[in-house]
Amino acid sequence: MHTLIIGNQGQLGWALSQRFPEADGVDADTCDITRPSDVSSIMNQLEPALVFNTAAYNGVDTAELEYEEALRVNALGPGRIAAACRAVGARFMHFSTDYVFGDGFTEPIDEAQTPNPLSRYGRSKLLGEQMALQNNPRTFVVRTTGLYSHRRHNFIRTMLRHALAGTELQVVNDQFVSPTWVDPLAATVAELSEADVFGVYHVTAQGACTWYELAERMFEILGIDAKLHPTDQESGDAPARRPGFSALDDVLLRAVGVQRLERWDDMLEKFLHKHGSDLVAEFER
Repeated sequence: MHTLIIGNQGQLGWALSQRFPEADGVDADTCDITRPSDVSSIMNQLEPALVFNTAAYNGVDTAELEYEEALRVNALGPGRIAAACRAVGARFMHFSTDYVFGDGFTEPIDEAQTPNPLSRYGRSKLLGEQMALQNNPRTFVVRTTGLYSHRRHNFIRTMLRHALAGTELQVVNDQFVSPTWVDPLAATVAELSEADVFGVYHVTAQGACTWYELAERMFEILGIDAKLHPTDQESGDAPARRPGFSALDDVLLRAVGVQRLERWDDMLEKFLHKHGSDLVAEFER
């Protein structure tokens, strides 16, 4: 089916572009989702049958000060795209986050649990989910977490860059997530997009680890002797609160018969075997 990828230059958008090589793709320069005229123009011009929205305001901490901008991008934007999809009869897949949940969890969180975001970023993403679902009944909302790839800005690249520069790294060891490589994520959501049951789905790597454990395992695989030290969220003094445990359980993904992703550590090892040497070479220059 004719596909449109909004945010095609980001990590996930780029991975989806590789999965859908014939798809049309737009970035913020060609389609600003905060501008109604941009959204209506691109949708009327292309008339896609399937739309992926990966565009987002991702500044978790800056959203505490720029809440209105976060709302324009993360809430009004998806709502506007969903309405435009409905007008042309398109399926819509919008991506959200584990940060729509709050504290109190110790086991992976399934789709039936009630969101309770701790930050303005989380609230903006939750509103985006609601507006997308309200404005187009043929909407998939995919919550995922800890995305990384060999390109753009992400935790893996940041840790590696600083470690190879000899920097002492203080990494949070009391926040549990399910770090997820965008390439297998793109393959799974491509399959999900063909399902006939719309709604909210959790799609992440299996299992959970802290950011410190992720960094530790990464350096172990790469054979890098990094100056790595565990810390806690309070010591970091970040403006936005993060949930202590926000690993997601993909109950509905399994129920609809779509292949789930593998464990986070197996996924990480495959990613580093494919891209690790190039990343090390990039940051050693």
